[in-house]
Amino acid sequence: LTVTADLGFAELKSASAYFARHITYETDNMTYEQYKSLHFGTYNSSSAYYPAGTPAANIYDSRLLSDGSFTTSTVFNDQHQSRVSQEFRLTSTNASRLQWLGGLFYERVHDDWFYGTRNPQLTATYAWEAANVKACDLNSQGFNVQCPLPSSDIGYGEHFDRVVSQSAVFGELSYKFTDLWSATLGSRWFKYHRDVSDGYQFPDGLPAVGGEDTNGTYTSSEDADGTLYKLGTQFKYSKDGMVYLLFSQGYRLGGSNSQRAANTGLIPLRYNPDQLNNYEAGIKSQWLDRRVTLNASAFLMKWKDIQLENSGVNGVWWLRGTTNAQTAETKGFEISAALRATRNLSLDCNLIVADPKLTADLSYANGDVIPSGTTMVGAPKLKAAVGIDYQFDWKPFGGEFATRFDYSYQSAVYQDLYKARARGADGQIPAWNYGTLQFSLTMPSRLEVTLTLDNVWDEKGVNWITGDGRDADEFGDSRYHQLRAEFRPQNIGLRIRKNF
Repeated sequence: LTVTADLGFAELKSASAYFARHITYETDNMTYEQYKSLHFGTYNSSSAYYPAGTPAANIYDSRLLSDGSFTTSTVFNDQHQSRVSQEFRLTSTNASRLQWLGGLFYERVHDDWFYGTRNPQLTATYAWEAANVKACDLNSQGFNVQCPLPSSDIGYGEHFDRVVSQSAVFGELSYKFTDLWSATLGSRWFKYHRDVSDGYQFPDGLPAVGGEDTNGTYTSSEDADGTLYKLGTQFKYSKDGMVYLLFSQGYRLGGSNSQRAANTGLIPLRYNPDQLNNYEAGIKSQWLDRRVTLNASAFLMKWKDIQLENSGVNGVWWLRGTTNAQTAETKGFEISAALRATRNLSLDCNLIVADPKLTADLSYANGDVIPSGTTMVGAPKLKAAVGIDYQFDWKPFGGEFATRFDYSYQSAVYQDLYKARARGADGQIPAWNYGTLQFSLTMPSRLEVTLTLDNVWDEKGVNWITGDGRDADEFGDSRYHQLRAEFRPQNIGLRIRKNF
C-alpha cells in the first residue's frame, strides 16, 4: 500500500508491505537411511564410531527388528515465513540546486521451520529400541525426558525459529554545481535485532545433540548496528551522454550456525557481519541520433570479513556452516548496448567480465587452508547475452509479424571452495551456451500467437551439481557421482493469448 501526499515543498510517501508464505515439501531419504545403518548401525562390527551392539550404535540403525529389512523414509520440511515493512520517505520538490530526501524504515521477518525425517515404521526398528534405552537413562538422571518415548514416526526433528527486525534512518543530498555537473552524498544508519531458537530431537522426544539439560534447544539473541555511505558525482558532457564516479557500501548481517556442528569445534557457533566497498566509474550514452545506446562501467568490489559457506567438513554432511574469511575482491567491467540498425532490425547485448577471488588465505579449524587467489564460489568470470529482433513488413491477417533470437553464454563456475582450490574440472559447473528462437504474430484484435524453440542446440548445460560422490563410493553406484541438474531438453512451445 503506497500513499503519497504533496506538501508543496516536498512529497511525502508512505509504503507499507505485508507478505506471508507457507511451503511444505517431502523428498525420498532411502539412500541416507541405508548409509547410516551400514556404517553406524548394530550389525557393522567394524564401525569406528560406535562399538557393535551398543545402544549408541543402534540409534542409527533404522532396519526392522523383526527381519532386518529396511523401511521407507522421507525428509520433510514445513516452512512458514511472514514479513512486514514500513517506509516513510520525504523528497524535496523545489527547483533549487540542492535536492534532498530523508526517510525511516522498519522491517520484521519471521521464519519458522520444522524439518526432519519421517519413518512410518520407526517404532518397530533397532533405532527406536535404542532411543528408549537412552530416554529412560536420562529420565533416571532427572532430565525432562519421557520414558518410554511417546509413539512417533519422526526419526529426526529440528524446529528452527528466527525473528529479525531492522530499523533504519537514511538521507541523501544532491547538489548541482553547474547545469552539467552534480554530486550526491548519502548515508544510512541501521540497527538489527535477531532472536533465534534451534531445537533438535533424535528421534522425536529425545534431545539430539548433547545439551540434554536444555532438551536440545539452543537460543541466541544478537544486536548489530552500523552506518553506510554513498558518494557519487556525474558530469553531462552532452544532452545524450553522462560520465560518473561512485563509491557505495553494503552490509550483510552476521548469524549463528548449528549448535551440533559448533560443538565439534570445527565450525564457529557465530559468524560476523561482512561489509562491501564498491568503487565504480562509468558512462551512459546515446549516439547516432539515439539509434545507439552504450552504457559501460568498470568496478572494484572489496569485501571485509566475507561470509563463506563451509560444506561437509571432513566429509561429514552435517558439519557445515558459515565462516568469515578475511578479504576478497572482484574487479572487472560491464557493458550493455543496443542498436536500432534499421526500422525493422534491432540488436542488444550485455557483457560482464570479472575476476572474483579471495585476497587472503582462509584457514579452517580442522587445518584446511584455502589460499589467497582462489576463485570465489558461484561467480562466473564471463557472462554474455545477445538478442536480435526483426519486425517483418509482411502483415498476415493484418497483424504484426516479428521474430527474435536470444543467445546466452556463461563461463565455468565452482560450487565449492575445496573444488576451487584444486582448480580442476571436478565439481565445476561447465561453461554453457543457450539459444532461444521465437516467432510472434500480434493481431489487431489483441490476439497474440507465439511459437518458441527453446534450447536451440539441445545444450546439455548444467544449472547445479548435487552430491560430492560419497554416496557413490559407499554403495558402488556411479550414478550418485556429481548428479547434474541439466537444462530442459530442446522443446517447442505454442502460446495463444487474448488481451482484453
